[in-house]
Amino acid sequence: MPRTASKIEKDKIENLPKKNGEFAKIHEMVDEAIEILNGEGELSDFGKLLDRSWKIKKSLSEKVSTNYIDYVYDTAMKNGAIGGKVLGAGGGGFVLFFVRPKDKNKLLKALGFLLHVPFRFDSLGSQIIYYTES
Repeated sequence: MPRTASKIEKDKIENLPKKNGEFAKIHEMVDEAIEILNGEGELSDFGKLLDRSWKIKKSLSEKVSTNYIDYVYDTAMKNGAIGGKVLGAGGGGFVLFFVRPKDKNKLLKALGFLLHVPFRFDSLGSQIIYYTES
Protein backbone atom coordinates (compact mmCIF):
# COMPACT_ATOMS: atom_id res chain seq x y z
CA MET A 1 0.00 0.00 0.00
CA PRO A 2 1.47 3.35 -0.93
CA ARG A 3 2.14 5.59 2.05
CA THR A 4 4.80 8.22 2.53
CA ALA A 5 7.32 7.24 5.19
CA SER A 6 8.49 10.82 5.66
CA LYS A 7 4.98 11.92 6.74
CA ILE A 8 4.74 9.10 9.26
CA GLU A 9 8.22 9.79 10.66
CA LYS A 10 7.55 13.55 10.80
CA ASP A 11 4.46 12.90 12.91
CA LYS A 12 6.41 10.60 15.24
CA ILE A 13 9.16 13.23 15.62
CA GLU A 14 6.58 15.91 16.42
CA ASN A 15 5.18 13.62 19.11
CA LEU A 16 8.66 12.88 20.54
CA PRO A 17 8.43 15.24 23.53
CA LYS A 18 5.23 13.50 24.64
CA LYS A 19 6.52 10.00 23.88
CA ASN A 20 9.98 9.83 25.49
CA GLY A 21 8.88 6.95 27.72
CA GLU A 22 7.70 4.91 24.76
CA PHE A 23 10.94 5.49 22.84
CA ALA A 24 12.92 4.46 25.93
CA LYS A 25 10.91 1.21 26.21
CA ILE A 26 11.61 0.37 22.56
CA HIS A 27 15.31 1.08 23.12
CA GLU A 28 15.39 -1.23 26.15
CA MET A 29 13.84 -4.02 24.09
CA VAL A 30 16.97 -4.23 21.93
CA ASP A 31 19.03 -5.81 24.72
CA GLU A 32 16.15 -8.14 25.56
CA ALA A 33 15.89 -9.24 21.92
CA ILE A 34 19.63 -9.90 21.71
CA GLU A 35 19.50 -12.04 24.85
CA ILE A 36 16.58 -14.08 23.50
CA LEU A 37 18.20 -14.61 20.09
CA ASN A 38 21.43 -15.64 21.81
CA GLY A 39 19.59 -18.46 23.54
CA GLU A 40 18.73 -16.89 26.89
CA GLY A 41 15.09 -17.72 27.52
CA GLU A 42 12.43 -19.17 25.29
CA LEU A 43 12.44 -18.29 21.60
CA SER A 44 8.68 -17.65 21.81
CA ASP A 45 9.58 -14.71 24.07
CA PHE A 46 10.91 -13.02 20.94
CA GLY A 47 7.42 -13.19 19.42
CA LYS A 48 5.96 -11.67 22.57
CA LEU A 49 8.59 -8.93 22.40
CA LEU A 50 7.58 -8.16 18.80
CA ASP A 51 3.96 -7.83 19.91
CA ARG A 52 4.85 -5.47 22.77
CA SER A 53 7.06 -3.43 20.44
CA TRP A 54 4.30 -3.15 17.81
CA LYS A 55 1.81 -1.90 20.39
CA ILE A 56 4.25 0.74 21.60
CA LYS A 57 5.16 1.76 18.04
CA LYS A 58 1.48 2.22 17.19
CA SER A 59 1.14 4.58 20.14
CA LEU A 60 3.83 6.88 18.73
CA SER A 61 1.55 8.23 16.01
CA GLU A 62 -1.90 7.48 14.63
CA LYS A 63 -0.20 7.33 11.20
CA VAL A 64 1.93 4.28 12.06
CA SER A 65 -0.86 1.87 11.20
CA THR A 66 -4.06 1.73 9.16
CA ASN A 67 -7.34 -0.11 9.59
CA TYR A 68 -6.12 -2.65 7.02
CA ILE A 69 -2.79 -3.24 8.77
CA ASP A 70 -4.65 -3.60 12.08
CA TYR A 71 -7.03 -6.10 10.47
CA VAL A 72 -4.14 -8.19 9.12
CA TYR A 73 -2.30 -8.07 12.46
CA ASP A 74 -5.39 -8.93 14.50
CA THR A 75 -6.27 -11.78 12.14
CA ALA A 76 -2.76 -13.18 12.50
CA MET A 77 -2.85 -12.91 16.29
CA LYS A 78 -6.17 -14.78 16.39
CA ASN A 79 -4.72 -17.53 14.20
CA GLY A 80 -1.48 -18.50 15.88
CA ALA A 81 0.90 -15.56 15.61
CA ILE A 82 2.70 -14.66 18.82
CA GLY A 83 3.77 -11.25 17.54
CA GLY A 84 4.65 -9.33 14.43
CA LYS A 85 6.25 -6.32 12.87
CA VAL A 86 5.38 -4.14 9.90
CA LEU A 87 8.34 -3.81 7.54
CA GLY A 88 8.96 -1.39 4.71
CA ALA A 89 9.07 2.33 4.26
CA GLY A 90 5.76 4.07 4.49
CA GLY A 91 4.20 1.79 7.08
CA GLY A 92 3.34 -0.92 4.60
CA GLY A 93 4.89 -3.42 2.29
CA PHE A 94 5.47 -6.46 4.44
CA VAL A 95 4.42 -7.74 7.80
CA LEU A 96 6.53 -10.33 9.55
CA PHE A 97 4.86 -12.69 12.02
CA PHE A 98 6.44 -14.90 14.63
CA VAL A 99 4.49 -18.16 14.76
CA ARG A 100 5.13 -21.59 16.23
CA PRO A 101 5.63 -24.27 13.53
CA LYS A 102 2.49 -26.09 14.69
CA ASP A 103 0.39 -22.96 13.97
CA LYS A 104 1.97 -22.04 10.62
CA ASN A 105 -0.66 -23.65 8.38
CA LYS A 106 -3.53 -22.13 10.36
CA LEU A 107 -1.96 -18.70 9.98
CA LEU A 108 -1.26 -19.18 6.26
CA LYS A 109 -4.88 -20.17 5.69
CA ALA A 110 -6.24 -17.19 7.65
CA LEU A 111 -4.01 -14.79 5.71
CA GLY A 112 -4.47 -16.52 2.36
CA PHE A 113 -5.52 -13.22 0.80
CA LEU A 114 -1.91 -12.00 1.17
CA LEU A 115 1.23 -13.05 -0.67
CA HIS A 116 3.29 -15.34 1.57
CA VAL A 117 7.02 -14.62 1.38
CA PRO A 118 9.00 -17.21 3.39
CA PHE A 119 11.54 -15.83 5.85
CA ARG A 120 14.68 -17.24 7.37
CA PHE A 121 17.75 -15.87 9.07
CA ASP A 122 20.92 -15.91 6.99
CA SER A 123 24.29 -14.23 6.89
CA LEU A 124 24.18 -12.90 3.31
CA GLY A 125 22.86 -9.45 4.17
CA SER A 126 20.41 -7.43 2.10
CA GLN A 127 19.59 -8.72 -1.35
CA ILE A 128 17.49 -7.31 -4.17
CA ILE A 129 14.41 -9.44 -4.84
CA TYR A 130 12.19 -8.95 -7.88
CA TYR A 131 8.63 -10.25 -7.90
CA THR A 132 6.09 -10.29 -10.69
CA GLU A 133 2.63 -11.82 -10.48
CA SER A 134 2.10 -14.85 -12.67
